Amino acid sequence: MFQEEKRKTNYGAIFLVCFFCCFFAFQFMKLVTTQPPTTTSSISVIDSPVTSGKLYDRRELWRVSPPSTYCLKIESFTKLATSPNVEKYESRPFQSGGYNWTFIVYPKGNVKDGAPAGYVSMYVQIDNSTLLNSPKEVYAEVKFFIYNRKQDKYFTYQETDAKRFFLFNPSWGYGNVRPYVDVANPAAGWLFDGDSVVFGVDVFVTEVFNKWEVFSFTNNLHNRLLEWTIPNFSSREQYLYVSDMFMIGGRSWALTVYPSGDGEGQGNSLSLYVYAVGVKRYEKIYLKAGPAQVVVGHGAKKRKELMFLRC
Repeated sequence: MFQEEKRKTNYGAIFLVCFFCCFFAFQFMKLVTTQPPTTTSSISVIDSPVTSGKLYDRRELWRVSPPSTYCLKIESFTKLATSPNVEKYESRPFQSGGYNWTFIVYPKGNVKDGAPAGYVSMYVQIDNSTLLNSPKEVYAEVKFFIYNRKQDKYFTYQETDAKRFFLFNPSWGYGNVRPYVDVANPAAGWLFDGDSVVFGVDVFVTEVFNKWEVFSFTNNLHNRLLEWTIPNFSSREQYLYVSDMFMIGGRSWALTVYPSGDGEGQGNSLSLYVYAVGVKRYEKIYLKAGPAQVVVGHGAKKRKELMFLRC
């Protein structure tokens, strides 16, 4: 009896331990799953009304390294922004990729070109005089920067594709970089040393390709019928015969005939090949040829064969 009572008491203790373990595990999982999710992505898609009103993949991220092309420090930023006679600041010309550029900052927005009012606008402009020589257009990858003293980093704005600059559209940029009230707020970290703001731009000119290849089909060829006369063909005096070169489709061709066959056809067939003359080893030419017809002519003294090739 004592052993039986002891065995019951042990089962009860085990049940209680399992119950409390399950209860605490359930509470822990509930606590974890109810935590609000956090996002750290620095990529955002922003509508840019200055360019064309469409959505662009604009990347916004922090960067430690300063701009590599040009920096502009405006020491009286708010004074410039509130000046009634000045709406923008245009930098001195600087070089990048063999071209002259200028950096333009609108403290309260490029409103005349459709930018929203109250936003800092930044543009880069190519010097038209450098476009008078070839090439007439330039493609460049552009990044804009604003330095934040509190973070000790540069906030970067860029897009994923290169921008086209040409005579009638020499500039490109963002009209809605950042709200002016945010930049002018000393607590935000953009202003430092009293009233100074540092802007920057990177311009990386991409080379226009000058090497290409063309793949095309030519359907309407002239002089598609070739007649080739081989004297004493049936005597098989030669192992192979090579025709003169002929032009079809703007290329030189030649025919080769093996009277007794070649390869798998040796000894049981006549082998005929068409060759593209002067083709480089990396060139690819696709030719649809045929039918080839052998006509045996009967003469008083000798036989002759006429070869016809349609391609």
